[in-house]
Amino acid sequence: MNLDTGTYALTATGVIVLLGWAMPASWTQSIASVFGIALAPVFALFWVRGGRRFSTPGKFATALALVGLSFLVMALTSSLATGGAKVSLGRLIGVYFLQVVGELFLSLVGVVMTMVLAPRAFTNGMIGIWFLAAATGDGIDGRLPRLDLVLGQPANFMWQGTLLIVAGLVMLGRSEWLRSLIGERRPGETPAAMPATT
Repeated sequence: MNLDTGTYALTATGVIVLLGWAMPASWTQSIASVFGIALAPVFALFWVRGGRRFSTPGKFATALALVGLSFLVMALTSSLATGGAKVSLGRLIGVYFLQVVGELFLSLVGVVMTMVLAPRAFTNGMIGIWFLAAATGDGIDGRLPRLDLVLGQPANFMWQGTLLIVAGLVMLGRSEWLRSLIGERRPGETPAAMPATT
């Protein structure tokens, strides 16, 4: 992918020239980690002070939508690059930002909910299954780029992003039903009174 905005450019040797300073292109892999470290305290404070305003299904839906949006950005970026246009490094930074924010909406919330909903005797096993599911997803994700040869890279990003956004919208639309399944109440809502027994 060619990167150029007039202030930085990706050379043929995999070096990004930023305002005259040469930066190895491999350093861009650290962008997500930097965002994670910087945003984690912000989200920790947010979840403590106002996180209950968002339902758990709503958090999951937001995560899916943000990651899906990042794939659509990559689809557009890939389409421009495939056509020979030079694209900004800012697009990649934006993609990492969307994905890290999505992960912060999903990852820790998912672990906590797994612990809350799992039967007490199987809590540790369910946490293991949660991480096994994440590892399985990473394995599948590592093979999806092979579809570039069949669909083309822009279309490959496009269908994945669209699928994630649709899944997020479906989850958001069914959030009340999902909340009832997990027994989650709105802030200030009291449990329903139990019927009197005789």
